[in-house]
Amino acid sequence: MIWNLIRSAALVAPLMLAWACTPEVPVTPSFQQDVLPILAANCVRCHGFPTIGGAPAEFRLDSFSEVAVSAGETRDDPACGGDPGDPAAELVICGAARYALISSIRTEAETRPMPPRFPLDDYQVETLARWAEAPERGAPHALNRIPAVSVEEVSQAGAIVTLRVRVDDEDRDLVAGTLRAIVATVERFVGAVASGTVEIAWDTTGIPAGDHALIAYVDDGAQVHAIALGTVAVGPAGAP
Repeated sequence: MIWNLIRSAALVAPLMLAWACTPEVPVTPSFQQDVLPILAANCVRCHGFPTIGGAPAEFRLDSFSEVAVSAGETRDDPACGGDPGDPAAELVICGAARYALISSIRTEAETRPMPPRFPLDDYQVETLARWAEAPERGAPHALNRIPAVSVEEVSQAGAIVTLRVRVDDEDRDLVAGTLRAIVATVERFVGAVASGTVEIAWDTTGIPAGDHALIAYVDDGAQVHAIALGTVAVGPAGAP
C-alpha cells in the first residue's frame, strides 16, 4: 500500500512540476517579445526571403509589416503595395501582421499543418491565435536596443556594385529590412537585408557616378529603424 502511494507520487510529481513551469499565454501578445521568437524558430527558414521549399512568395514572416524585396519588378495584382503599371516600382510583399490569421489557422489544420515536420506546442499555438485576434506590435523589450548595420565591403564590375552588408542585434531579435541609396535626393532601392551577412548586387545602370548616401531600414519587431551608413562610391558603368 505504502509502496503504491510512493510510486504514484513519483509519477505525478514530474507532471505537476511540468504544469507549474508552463508559461502562461499572454492575453495580448507582443510581436517582438512573444510572436517573433516563435516565427524565428519554426517558420522563417521557409517563409523568410527568399522563400524556400515551395513556400508562397507573396508574404514573409520575418517582418511585421510590408517590405520591398526588389526594384523594377511588380506582380499583376500586388497584395501589399506597388504599382503594376510603373516599371520602376518596387516589389513589395506582405509581412507577418497581414497573414497573422492565416498563419494561426494553419498551425492547427488537420491537413498540411504548419510547420509540417515539427508541430508547435500548445503554448505557441495559443500565442499565435491570440495575436491573430489583434495583430499589433505591442510592447517591445523594456531595454530594446537598435540593430547594428554595417557595410563590410564594396566592389564594382561594370554597372554592378556589390555590397556585403552585416546586420546584428544585441537582443538577438530577428531583423529584416531594406538598403536604400539617395540618388539626387530620391531614395532608390538597393537590396534586401536580414540578420547576418548578405551580399547585394546593385545594378547601377542609369545611376550617376559619384558618392551616394546609404540608409538601412530595418525592423527588429519593435519598429522600423532608419540607420545611416555613410556613402557608397559608384563609378562609371564601365568601371572594372
